[in-house]
Amino acid sequence: MRFFPDRELMLRTDGKIRFVKVSKTLQMFVFVVVVALSGWAIFSSFSFFVHNEVVASKNREIFDARMVYHSLLSEVSEYQDKFSSLTQELGKNHGLMLDQVEKNATLQQNLRSVENKLETSNTRHNEIVSARAALKNKLSSIENEMKELNSHNFNLKGNLNSVTTDLESALSQRNFVRSQSKKLSRTVAKLENDLETLHKSEKDILINLTERTKSSIDDIHFVLKHTGLKVAQLLKGNQGRSKKKLGQGGPFIAFAPDTEPAQRLKANLSNLNSQLQQFTELQDIMKRLPLAESTFTWAREMNPIQPLTTGPWRDFTCSMSERPMALSDIISFHGYGNAEETSGRIELLRACGRPILCTEWLCRQSGNTFEEILPIFACHEIGWYH
Repeated sequence: MRFFPDRELMLRTDGKIRFVKVSKTLQMFVFVVVVALSGWAIFSSFSFFVHNEVVASKNREIFDARMVYHSLLSEVSEYQDKFSSLTQELGKNHGLMLDQVEKNATLQQNLRSVENKLETSNTRHNEIVSARAALKNKLSSIENEMKELNSHNFNLKGNLNSVTTDLESALSQRNFVRSQSKKLSRTVAKLENDLETLHKSEKDILINLTERTKSSIDDIHFVLKHTGLKVAQLLKGNQGRSKKKLGQGGPFIAFAPDTEPAQRLKANLSNLNSQLQQFTELQDIMKRLPLAESTFTWAREMNPIQPLTTGPWRDFTCSMSERPMALSDIISFHGYGNAEETSGRIELLRACGRPILCTEWLCRQSGNTFEEILPIFACHEIGWYH
């Protein structure tokens, strides 16, 4: 008790002096309170450091989730680049259409390429949907872990003051996690908007291809109308001929429009398929029609001052090539082969006894270069341009 002797406090107020006695019991009580507060401060500091470690681990998990999300964004960007390259390729193919038959063959090749890329886009779409579902599951698991963490922190507290402090800290963490969840939700919404934009691009491509097919069908109808032939009878006979030769045919896509993007895509593909079927039938009719005689007759009725010519088609010795060359004033041809092939074609064409003009050439992959071909043209006195 020698550490707590009786003490007196002197208080002076308005010139009056008073003495307040501090007993040993009061001194001991104050000492105990000071010791208890010090112990509480040490315990709170230890709990704070442990809690910071838990929060740091959760932040690392959230960072990993954000990295996965960034990788998904890069895949979506690659997907948009591929669609952009597809649009450019279609524009280039349109510029390379030189005559009606070559234009039809190029259009069919482009349609096959678009169908393959559309299938690839559907696969990518399914992958993005799966990734989005995985992100949602990850967010749900993080929220469950945060709830378990809050429950664990509540059980660890030993008094009312420490419980209040820990609850405030847990609430701040929960608000932080909610803010992160909102950011991820906005990102998912943006990803859904990007998917909708891709669906619109697919629809625009199908509409563009359908319109081009319709335009080609109208051109063929225009030619057949001027020949005086009945298109309906030709189509009916061509359908019977196609059934005997080709059999049952390809897969069937039901035309049932729906609000879902996949159903709308099926409907557009069905419409495009019907247009292509009609276009193929008309193209088959055009291949079997002897239009060369009528075409040159129509042209000469206009009294042209320029010479008329039609280039041979692939095999220069077949009847489909010989008759147009016989009707032409000058002989024109395409030569993309090497020097030997080009010389052989020129020898066949010289038998017609008319001036010869090469309107397309230069294919370096097959040996058709300036150094190899121009001397041949000069030797045989062949006109050319490119």
